[in-house]
Amino acid sequence: MMNWLSDVVTLAQEGAAEAPAPAGDPAAPVPPAASMMTLFLPILVAFAVMTWLSTRQQRKEQGRRTNMIRTLKKNDSVVTIGGIIGSVVSVSEDGAEVTLRMVDDARIKFRADAIRDVLTKPDATPAKPAG
Repeated sequence: MMNWLSDVVTLAQEGAAEAPAPAGDPAAPVPPAASMMTLFLPILVAFAVMTWLSTRQQRKEQGRRTNMIRTLKKNDSVVTIGGIIGSVVSVSEDGAEVTLRMVDDARIKFRADAIRDVLTKPDATPAKPAG
């Protein structure tokens, strides 16, 4: 395995050991620190953009989940993070707990943040054809 970090450090040390050229010389070599900065600057910018996009997406998803949990009401069909499907029987006053009804009228209490998704019921009335 190549140790690229030690190669970069060695190159930087060799460049720093050379005497700097006079300031008026137009053919003066670029200092190694400047060339390394131009190498790493696009990587740092790309990293910053990806981090910003990732956190933005996470905040948007968290806002959607919070809104979904706040708007839970009786008889909503939901799926928990464990995959249990049931209907909401009641929501606690503070909204932290939800009681679900499952098969055979079995009831179980969950934390509200354990609700993964609200299932939408398909429209029972078929659309009338125009004409």
